[in-house]
Order: sequence, then C-alpha cells, then structure tokens
Amino acid sequence: MMERLADLLISLLELFEAEVRSLRAGMLRLVGALLLVVLAGVLILGGALLLLWSVYLLFSTWLAPWLASLLVALVALLVAGGLWWRAGRMVR
Repeated sequence: MMERLADLLISLLELFEAEVRSLRAGMLRLVGALLLVVLAGVLILGGALLLLWSVYLLFSTWLAPWLASLLVALVALLVAGGLWWRAGRMVR
C-alpha cells in the first residue's frame, strides 16, 4: 500500500516537472515573439517618421516650410483619425 502511494507521488512529481518544463519553453517562445513584435513596431514607427519627413522635404520645395509642415501634419492626423475610427467600428 505504501509502495503504491510512493509510486503515485513520484509519478505526480514527474508529471509536474514535465509540465513546468513545457511551461518554461512556452514562456520563452512568448517572450521571443513579444520582443520581435516590439522591434517590428519600432522599425515601422521609424519608417513612418522617415516617410513623413520625406513628404515634408518634397512639399517644402514648393511651399514655405511652415506650410509644408502644417500640410504634412494635417494629412498624418487625418489618416490616423481615419484608422482610429475604422478600428472603433470594427470592435462594435
């Protein structure tokens, strides 16, 4: 009777150890994926800022710099507002 109880306890501990190893591996994959998402977000933000800067430089050849900056900012805000509105409608 005690031997069966000891075998059961050992089996439960081995199962627990295997589950902990599996959880640790899953957490490492999750952290790796999260780091890649953060890196992608930083690169996307940098690319978007460079794109806006290049549009500003293009417009500043024809317009006053303050007007080119205002135009680029307004267009960026309109696009961002449209995306925000669309995301809100998707959630409903």
